[in-house]
Amino acid sequence: MDTGPSFAAPAQIMSVLRGFDLDDDAQQTEECERLAEVDDLVATGWQYLGVLRYRAGQWDGAVAAFERAAQDEALRVSSRYLAACARVRAGDAAGALSVLDALLEDDLEDEQISRADVELARGDALWALARVDEAERAYLDAVEREPRGDAWVDVAQIRAGRGEREAALEALDRALEADEQLHGALYLRAALRAEAADRAGALSALDAALACEGGYASRARDDARFAPLRGDPGFEARIGPPPPKDLGWIDRVPALAALRADAGLAALGVSWSSEEEAAAGGEALEKHYAGNWHLGVLWNDALWAACVEISRGKRLLATCPGAPNRNGASIHGELYLDPARPEELLFALSSEVPPVLWIPVAAEAGALREALSEFYPPRRVPRLELPRVRRAFMGYLKELAVPSPYSGELEQAGPHELDRHWNFSPYVDPMTWGTAAPDDPWPERIPPQPGHQLKMMAMSRKVRAQREGGVCGFTRRALFSRAHITTELHQRSHYVWEIRYRPSRHAVVIERLNERFGLRFPTDLPVDVVGALLGFEFAEADWLEARLKEQTEPGAVAAYLRVIAAVRHNDLGVTRLLRRFLDHEAIPVRATLANLCVEYGWEFLLEDLGVKERHPELIEFIERVLDEGIVPPQFDDMGEPVGLYGDEDEDDEGTGEGGGDDDEEEDESDDEDDEDDESGGEDEESEDDESDDEDDEDDEDDEDDEDDDDKKKKKKSEA
Repeated sequence: MDTGPSFAAPAQIMSVLRGFDLDDDAQQTEECERLAEVDDLVATGWQYLGVLRYRAGQWDGAVAAFERAAQDEALRVSSRYLAACARVRAGDAAGALSVLDALLEDDLEDEQISRADVELARGDALWALARVDEAERAYLDAVEREPRGDAWVDVAQIRAGRGEREAALEALDRALEADEQLHGALYLRAALRAEAADRAGALSALDAALACEGGYASRARDDARFAPLRGDPGFEARIGPPPPKDLGWIDRVPALAALRADAGLAALGVSWSSEEEAAAGGEALEKHYAGNWHLGVLWNDALWAACVEISRGKRLLATCPGAPNRNGASIHGELYLDPARPEELLFALSSEVPPVLWIPVAAEAGALREALSEFYPPRRVPRLELPRVRRAFMGYLKELAVPSPYSGELEQAGPHELDRHWNFSPYVDPMTWGTAAPDDPWPERIPPQPGHQLKMMAMSRKVRAQREGGVCGFTRRALFSRAHITTELHQRSHYVWEIRYRPSRHAVVIERLNERFGLRFPTDLPVDVVGALLGFEFAEADWLEARLKEQTEPGAVAAYLRVIAAVRHNDLGVTRLLRRFLDHEAIPVRATLANLCVEYGWEFLLEDLGVKERHPELIEFIERVLDEGIVPPQFDDMGEPVGLYGDEDEDDEGTGEGGGDDDEEEDESDDEDDEDDESGGEDEESEDDESDDEDDEDDEDDEDDEDDDDKKKKKKSEA
C-alpha cells in the first residue's frame, strides 16, 4: 500500500534536461563523472550530471551536482529547485522546504520552473515531514495553477489515508482527466473500489492498470485493500499465476513428448500450447489469410495463394522466445504442426511472417534447438561482424510501387513511401539511418518518455544524414537476423540493395521459394531479409553483366551500364568494364559514360574519355566539367537528394530490362528511346543542351550575383 508521495514534482523538467532518453544513462554518467573528476564540466554539465545521479537514486550526489550548477546565475533557480527535490529524497525534507519557500518568496521568473512546480515539491517535502494536511493544500494550489495528474494522485493518496474514499475517488477522476494513461491512478482506483466491495468497478480499473503495467498483478496479491475480492475467480485469474496447461495431446505423440521434456528448449523459453490453444491458433492462422492482403509485404496473387494453401489445417504447437523491438515490445516466434506430418515442424519467426518463409525443422530436440539458436537469444550485431555483403539492383524509382497505408492503392516508391512501407513490415525495424553513421546509431530499447514522438522525429532527422560526397543510402536492421538492409538511390532514379548479413543455415527455405516463384535470391540470405526483398528486383552484378553481353542496341547497352555502375559504384574495378566502351560507336553510350563519371566522381575516367572523344559537343561538356570540377551530391535535412521531388520533367529510366522484364525486344527499344532522352550530351539533346548552355552563359555574364558554387551545381545538373 502506498504511504508516501509520488515524488513526481521534478519529472517534467528532468525529462527536458535529459533530452532524448536512449537508454544510455550508464554511458552518459560515466562520461560526465570522468569530466567532473578533472573539473572540466560547465554549469549545464553539472546540472545534467545531477539529473543522471537523481535518476540512478544517488540523492546526495545529485544534491552536490545541482548546487554546483546553481553557482551559474542563469541556472540558479532551476538548479536550486532540483537540489531541493533531491534533498527530499535524501531525507533532508526540512532543508528542502526551506529552499522551496525561499524560491516562492522570490519573483521566480524562470522559463523552466513555475510556481506550480515549486508547490508540488513543497507538497512532497511537507508530506515527508508528516504535515499531511499542509501537503494536500500545496498539491491543490499546484493543480489550480497547472493541471497535473500526478498531483491529483497524491491528493487521492492523502484522502484515502484519512479514510475519505469518495473524495479520493473524485481526485482520481481529476487525475485521469489530465492523463488517462496514468496507471498509478488506475491501480489506486481499483484498490479503493475493491475496498468498498465494488467488484465490477475494481476489476475494470485493475484491467486498465494491468494493460499499462503487468507488475500490478503481484502488487495486488499483497495489497490488503483487495481483501474483499480474495477467492473471487475473476480477481484470482487476474493476479495469480495461470493454471497448469493440459498438454496430454502433445505427450500422446512420442516425438513431441521428447521435445516437451527437453531442458534446452525449456531454457530457451519455448511455451507449449494446450490442445484448445493449438486449435485456436490454427483457426486464427487460416482467418489471417482469408481476408485482404496485409501491409508491409509486397504481395501478388501467386504468393498469397501459396500462403493460403500452406496455412490450412495447421495447429499452433508452441510459442517461441521473443525478439524485442526498439520500443520494448517482444515479437514471438511460433511453431506450427501439420497433424498429418508430425515428424516435421514449421517455425515462423512471427505470426505475421508469410508461410512461404516458414522454416521446416525435424521434430527432434537437437534440430529444433539449432534452428532457434540462429535467432535466439537476439543480440546486437555490429556492422563489422556482418561478414557477407550482397549488392543488387532493386529497380527504378519511377517503376517501383508500394501500397499506401491510407488507401491501399499502389503509389510510386519514393524514399518517403518506402519508409512507410517498412514501418508495417514484419521483417525489419522501422528505425533507419543514413550513410554518415558508421554503424547502427539506435539503441536496443527506447524507453517511454514525455515528448516521445517529437524526440523520435528529431533523432530520425539527425541520423538520416548522408556521408559527404557519397551516395544516398538508408539502412534498416532485420528484426530477427540483425542483418543490415540498405537501399541506395543512384542517379536520382536507380535503387540498389546492399545487404550485410551472417549467412543463414536455412538455405532450403530460399531454395524452395526460388523454385516455386522463379526467383534468384542467394540461398544463404536470412529468411527475414528475403521477406523484406520480396516483390522487389534482386539482380546482382554478375547476372547483369552477362545480360549486357547480349545487348546490341545502344539504348539497352547504356541502360545496363548505368545499372551495373550503380551496383558496383564502390568497386573501382567496374571502371575496367566501362573503359571497354570509351570508344563505342554510339554517342548515347559514350554520353552515359560521361554522366556516370560525373555521378561517381571518376574524374580519371572522364579524362580518358575526353582524350578519345570525337563528338564536339560532348568534348566541350567534358572539358567544362574537368575545368570547373565535379560538384559532390547535395542532400536535404531528410538525407535525400536536394530537389528529388521537384524534378517533374525528369524522364523515365526505361523499362527496367536490368530488372528482368520478359519482353526483351520491347525493353531494348524502350531503353534506347529513354536513354536518348535522358543522357546529357547525346544526339539532338546534346546540341540543344549546348545551345541552351551558350544562352545561359550569356545570361550569366549579365548576372553578377550568381556565385561559382551555383554554376557548378548547374553544370552537374546539365550532366
